[in-house]
Amino acid sequence: DINDGDCKNFAEEICLQVPDAIVLWGDEIPEEFDKKQEPDVHCFVKFNGLYFDAEEPQGVVSPKFLPLFVRQMQ
Repeated sequence: DINDGDCKNFAEEICLQVPDAIVLWGDEIPEEFDKKQEPDVHCFVKFNGLYFDAEEPQGVVSPKFLPLFVRQMQ
């Protein structure tokens, strides 16, 4: 199952299949987030300058635009 709280395993599985993709936790790049967001709660994939997770398979230009972090701003 995807998008059920196991973001680390999901991201690691993607990176095994996609060369040059990397796994990141939000707190590794805190400068990418707004103050209201909690970057340490989510793991995602960076590839070709875009950020991906189970909810955002098309990728976004900043991890702060991943759906989990967008919901934190509402």
